[in-house]
Amino acid sequence: MMIGKPPEDVIDRESEVGRILKAMTDKKANANFALIGHRRIGKSTILHKVKRELEKGNHAAGCCIPVYVDLGEYRYSPVELAEVLTEKLTRAYAKGLPKASQLLSKITSSLGQLAEIRRLRARFLAKLDSTGQPAIEIDPYIKDRDSKYDRALDNFFEYANRISEASKRRVVIMIDEFQHVTEYVKYDGLENILDFLRAVLERRKNVSFIVSGSRIHYLRNILGEGGSPLFGHFAIIEVKPLAKEYAVDLFLKSNPRATAQDCEDAYALVDGHPFYLVMLAEAQTEGESVKETYRRILTSTTGALYLYVNYIVTEDLPNYKSTNYRRVLESLASGEKTISELAKDADIRLTHLPRLLTKLIEYDLVYKEGGRYFIADRVVRDYFKMRSQP
Repeated sequence: MMIGKPPEDVIDRESEVGRILKAMTDKKANANFALIGHRRIGKSTILHKVKRELEKGNHAAGCCIPVYVDLGEYRYSPVELAEVLTEKLTRAYAKGLPKASQLLSKITSSLGQLAEIRRLRARFLAKLDSTGQPAIEIDPYIKDRDSKYDRALDNFFEYANRISEASKRRVVIMIDEFQHVTEYVKYDGLENILDFLRAVLERRKNVSFIVSGSRIHYLRNILGEGGSPLFGHFAIIEVKPLAKEYAVDLFLKSNPRATAQDCEDAYALVDGHPFYLVMLAEAQTEGESVKETYRRILTSTTGALYLYVNYIVTEDLPNYKSTNYRRVLESLASGEKTISELAKDADIRLTHLPRLLTKLIEYDLVYKEGGRYFIADRVVRDYFKMRSQP
């Protein structure tokens, strides 16, 4: 389910974009980056901006070959992820080859068979040809029967190394929604997916990774904690809400009829969250105050924010239908509480709460500070608060 799409315009993100571009185009640097932040805060917009800039070729004479993939689309299919990345990298590499190149002709021929390959459920196999140049071959097999999941991914990452060597350009692999990598532990050969990725990172050549994800708690643990296999491999950039002046600019751009008071009210309601600001601006009707719009799209079953909150809660909590999760969130919507206050207010046994709160914290719906629990997102908070009101 996609509600809206990342805007192409980059507002108040020049620092993040500039930092990444500088590292990617510096031949002496060999950095990886991880963008972490709440859902729809602007991480994907940053990735797409970096990719477009690198594709322009005006950074260090086109020194990079960038490829982007949304891991959410392949969270249950590591083999398909490897195929898609191989295809995208091959196409990106081919763009930089001379039109008369024999290798370009070979690659174009292989890629031309893509539709038939998909129908036959075969896959690309990245290899080197007899001259030592990267080449694509067809590996005829039935995907449903294949269990060499680690081999499929390993083959792609080695292919990326070979492309970087052959082209003398940096390959930049961008993986959005990186938190879904945890789904791969269910597949043969990928049970220890973090160890697998560490091995990939340790043997990379002129290849850089930029990952992005919205599971803040989880990503901090696997990327920034000393005991994690991925510790030290990524520079972490936390993507924050927009500063007020940029939030106002975005709101006005999305709703040119807005008054100065509308802008103030919008910022007071949703802070500098770009997605919320755009949804609010686009939904406001003539003669309706921002506060009225906010309540309408958060309480109406067809409202943009109502649909969005329902999606993220049910997406993050597969057993959300459990009344205990709702009770916890509805209780915290009225104000922060200690665990004993929460047990009393939500009418849940004190012994049951640690498990519930751990899950809610793990998925960034709740956070703990000074012994008290809070709902992390003000729109989620208001959704549950309004649900409990008559």
